[in-house]
Amino acid sequence: HCLPHLRFLTLSANKLRAVPALAFLRRLTLLDLSLNEIATLDASAAAASAWPPAVTILDLSGNPCTAQADYRQTVLAQVPGLKVLDGKAVNGEEEDDDDEKEEAADENKAATGSSSSQTRPSTAADLQQQIVQQTQEFLDEVHTRTLGIRQACSARRSEADLEHRQRSSDLQRILLHTPGLQEKRQQLRA
Repeated sequence: HCLPHLRFLTLSANKLRAVPALAFLRRLTLLDLSLNEIATLDASAAAASAWPPAVTILDLSGNPCTAQADYRQTVLAQVPGLKVLDGKAVNGEEEDDDDEKEEAADENKAATGSSSSQTRPSTAADLQQQIVQQTQEFLDEVHTRTLGIRQACSARRSEADLEHRQRSSDLQRILLHTPGLQEKRQQLRA
């Protein structure tokens, strides 16, 4: 599939009527579907598999589906790694089940001596800082790749220019040393 490294996608205000199947975007962390026409969210397992697996920030605000009675619970059940929904941190009762699972996992890790290299943000400020850091890392990566592409293009442009000059020089030598061409050239000038 295309765009395997895409991390941020904004489809805001595109008159979408359903959540598009984007599970193939394996690295997508931010998905903005706000201000569309998504009326309902399908709570089926098939619908849950349509979400990109790495999404941590999702915005569906401004869609009719947000008025569903079980809207947040449906989204959180379908997108388990979600940290921000519609600009609000996922916390409190919404995470109770997840917190219990994490506590059990932490106790198990403590018992086995293993530790996690990635910690979950404890406050909205921590979450915001994590988002800023991820965005900066992404922009740094884009900048590095852009510089590499520019350098490659510049090198290719230099090679093409040198090749053009070489061929022009070769062509001039051929024209100058071909019998009869100089006379025809002088006739054309006159």
